[in-house]
Amino acid sequence: MMLWSLLLAALCGTAFALFDPMLEQHWQMWKKTHGKNYQTEVEELGRREVWERNLQLISLHNLEASMDMHTYDLGMNHMGDMTQEEIAQSYASLRVPADLKREPSAFVGSSALVGCFSFTAVQLIPNHLNWV
Repeated sequence: MMLWSLLLAALCGTAFALFDPMLEQHWQMWKKTHGKNYQTEVEELGRREVWERNLQLISLHNLEASMDMHTYDLGMNHMGDMTQEEIAQSYASLRVPADLKREPSAFVGSSALVGCFSFTAVQLIPNHLNWV
């Protein structure tokens, strides 16, 4: 157990040395702004690493955008400590509930209105129309 604790402390100390100390205040403000709390120090260090990588990506993209290489800017948000894979898994997947009950729709083109249109009436529209 003692060996495990020493190894964990050594890994955390090494990982912390890899971070940009100038960003510590920004990291703390970002966590407070978005209500981020992590279960363990190891999890926080991992999230900090992802956050710094994302911040670097955002900064580089916005620098390129200022040189007209992109037509939009990026910004840090509540997903800043997540990888692209985590974001796709959490937000970009469609999970339709098995018990979903759909009511008929009144929108044009829906299957509920197909029988309401007479195609013979469409054929009676003149080719030219004088709007004056």
